[in-house]
Amino acid sequence: MRLHRGRRRSTLVHWPEKVDHRLDLLLHLANQAGENTSRAQLLAALVAATPLDGARLARLLRKYRTRDEDAFTQEEEEAPPLPQGRRKPGPRGSSLEPQTARQG
Repeated sequence: MRLHRGRRRSTLVHWPEKVDHRLDLLLHLANQAGENTSRAQLLAALVAATPLDGARLARLLRKYRTRDEDAFTQEEEEAPPLPQGRRKPGPRGSSLEPQTARQG
């Protein structure tokens, strides 16, 4: 069985809004590159690709914990802007769908 089709487990993540925005940007870039994916698949791919090296992980954690929010945000200035709208669930369509007024 392929790893991405394995048994599922839900994980609740609380993290800074700027990091969440970066995940949306990464998802948009992956979809623009031809992948039809989801936030969950992207996070799983990043975790699966991370080396099992405690020292490297410790360095990554220290780098994350000492990063300046403004410098982190400035890195995104060269990336294409995200489309406006709310996220669709799962990999069935694009990561964002336009917001529409509710019919009543």
